[in-house]
Amino acid sequence: MNADPFGTEALRTATLAAWRTSPTRFREDANAEEDLVLGGYRDRWFVELAQNAADAARRNTSVE
Repeated sequence: MNADPFGTEALRTATLAAWRTSPTRFREDANAEEDLVLGGYRDRWFVELAQNAADAARRNTSVE
């Protein structure tokens, strides 16, 4: 079994590197997250995140 089936380690590494080299980028990303929480997804962001994860897992699951 792959310990990182969705390749999140590479994404996490790239994101942290981008934030290290550009504090402005970090602030922009943080502001975007805050806008999502305070805006349209205020009461649903966690449910939406869970649904997206379930959808991705279903697409990447094979039946043998």
